[in-house]
Amino acid sequence: MSAALSFFMAMILYPRVQAKAHEEIDRIIGEDRLPLISDRPNLPYVRSIMAETFRWAPAVPLGTYSIESS
Repeated sequence: MSAALSFFMAMILYPRVQAKAHEEIDRIIGEDRLPLISDRPNLPYVRSIMAETFRWAPAVPLGTYSIESS
């Protein structure tokens, strides 16, 4: 859920990115079906957006560490 909310926030903040991704989906997939896993290699911009979403706002804290007691 956290990743989905981060994605929605990014698309609201960056509408040009959303428009470019939409154009790529329409060009590769068309308007008559949903994307399939087999379409993934043909959607490099959409894949990059997903990767950037996880990097930009990770669902788990990645910079934490624990201090062990002696």
